[in-house]
Amino acid sequence: DKKGNFTQTIAKKTVTGTYTIEGKNVKLTYSGGIQQIMGTTQIDGNSLLIVMDATKLLKFASAAGAMYNNSMLGTISSYLSGVEGMECGVRLEKSK
Repeated sequence: DKKGNFTQTIAKKTVTGTYTIEGKNVKLTYSGGIQQIMGTTQIDGNSLLIVMDATKLLKFASAAGAMYNNSMLGTISSYLSGVEGMECGVRLEKSK
């Protein structure tokens, strides 16, 4: 929302947090002990793209997988753990 709060569904469970944007940088802070994620932003039509270092995203996926007992997230982290320098991201679309 416009106040800096967000809700996200991970493995059929809902998590909440806050975000801050400074220039093209965004920081997502999750409640419940999951680490912060930093990325750069880009607007593409009605979508917000957030791109980040894959290593940090893998740490997040691993923590989320453990928190929600989701083996798929752990498997993805395991397969990609040896990759260095890769960036990945998410596309967020504004709900109507």
